[in-house]
Amino acid sequence: SKLASDAFDSLPYHLHLPYVKAVVEMTSYTFSKKNVNPVAGGTCKQTLLKLMAHPMEAIRSHTYSTCLDVIKDALGISNITEPASTAHHKAMFVMQVDILYEITCFGMMDEHTEKSASEIVLYLLQSELLLPQSKWQQFLEVLVSVLPFLQMFSSTETELGKCILTLLNAEQ
Repeated sequence: SKLASDAFDSLPYHLHLPYVKAVVEMTSYTFSKKNVNPVAGGTCKQTLLKLMAHPMEAIRSHTYSTCLDVIKDALGISNITEPASTAHHKAMFVMQVDILYEITCFGMMDEHTEKSASEIVLYLLQSELLLPQSKWQQFLEVLVSVLPFLQMFSSTETELGKCILTLLNAEQ
């Protein structure tokens, strides 16, 4: 993770997009463990956040689309067939307050990343039946911190908007 962090500064020069995929997958792997090493977790998270907020559109877009691919793989419907599946652990990295905040506050507002960011949030909101109860509770606790921003997207026009409305009405 330290090496990935050190390589970040040269990314605008070489635009090696497989680096972005490697960082996302490394962050996913790091947070999928039961006991996350705080140093490795912090370094991975900070590097991913820098990629999500990168000034270059190509890097930002690739970061969000790679995160979406990891989330689709982790929370895809195909994982339901295996009751003991631990694939959902690969999605734990986006259930960090900082990362979910970045996705909802900036990713969903950026014209280049809004589609991927919105799909990430939609996958998370629809994952209740795919996650163990403890992981769903953990997600809801993180979600509370970004709920005011998510309310902006509540609507009867989009699938994400309907999902947010359902979530908001379920708590009443």
